[in-house]
Amino acid sequence: MAACGMMPVAIRHPRLPSLHPGRSTLLHCGMVFAVCTVSQTLVWSDQFPLAVNSSARLDDRLFAVEVLVVLAPQLFTPYLWLCTSTFRKILQDFAKYEALHASIATAPLAPHWVGRRRRVARLVVCAFFAFTAFVSVAVTFLQAATGSVMLQLSYSYLPAAVSSLMMQFLVTLFFATHHFQMWEAAKAICAELHQIPVMSGRADSGAGEQDKQAGLRAIRDGHRLWVALRTLYNRTDYCFMDVFQLIHLFLSLLLGMYMFFVYVTSGILFNAVIEILFSAVILLQLGVITNGAHFGTQQMCGPVVDVLDKLSLGADDPQLFETVSLFYQSVVAFPAAVSLGGFTVVGRPLFTSVISATVTYMVIMMQFQQGVEDALQPNASSVESSIQTNQKLLNK
Repeated sequence: MAACGMMPVAIRHPRLPSLHPGRSTLLHCGMVFAVCTVSQTLVWSDQFPLAVNSSARLDDRLFAVEVLVVLAPQLFTPYLWLCTSTFRKILQDFAKYEALHASIATAPLAPHWVGRRRRVARLVVCAFFAFTAFVSVAVTFLQAATGSVMLQLSYSYLPAAVSSLMMQFLVTLFFATHHFQMWEAAKAICAELHQIPVMSGRADSGAGEQDKQAGLRAIRDGHRLWVALRTLYNRTDYCFMDVFQLIHLFLSLLLGMYMFFVYVTSGILFNAVIEILFSAVILLQLGVITNGAHFGTQQMCGPVVDVLDKLSLGADDPQLFETVSLFYQSVVAFPAAVSLGGFTVVGRPLFTSVISATVTYMVIMMQFQQGVEDALQPNASSVESSIQTNQKLLNK
């Protein structure tokens, strides 16, 4: 939080003033934020001129862009400042949905996702510490591996790297747990719908009428829960935050894979290993986020339609058939999706889309690099002909 520019206040020593050093963390946060600001200023002052230098090599410029994208906390600090209220609103809205689910469903929602949330948290936190240690080792040995200009890193980049990676992994952890919570909520809705008995024939007796009304009430409650959960999926302001994080991870992955191929072709295997490990960590974050988003949206569509088909096939009562049809039309006409204009395709995992887009842009970048190299290298035949012409002129 200090690296993000926020000031948490300790709840200990409540009798002391809010800004007292014994209670407030203002002094410590100010020192940490100042160190991170100086470090990120050095990153920008060193790498930004190289990134915009048109006379520099393409590989040097892309390496500078990669350093700016990965190590510059400015990409996340204003983002977190502006979106703090949105983070709070996301948690409040899901808490309201959980209360609605508890008032309608037969089982509470919490046991469905607490264990999965803890496993995801352990995975992301362990990946953060491993990646931080990996960046420290990279900064230590990357400069010693070669004397190329594009590989010049400094120990002053470490505070910027740690703070940027911390914010990146915290945002990843937040969205991963949020998507897994909604995935488990979608599973709970399907479980409630499966408990509704399939009613065939008309309800003539009093007991049959009671069963029909109970089934209608259960279907309406499931429809109400489904619409409430779909609202959480399709909120544009929530999706914008998710898309921002995915775009940043995609850029980091694309630049990392490109530099990996550059190092492999140049024979710098140590740096190639560093880049491929970096890309693997980015793929881990992308997989954790998109896995929950994809399977959650699928759970909101396919399994729900299957249950509604079973209920509608045995429904001879017009009121029951109308209730099931309204639910079915809501699912088909306006399905749940984590998207801004279709960013997530329900029929295909977003992780697959990211991989295919990465490969596509990698091919474009490699072809562009090859075209630049061909333009810089003179034609061998033209060089030989010019040499022969000069020799003839000298002989005359």
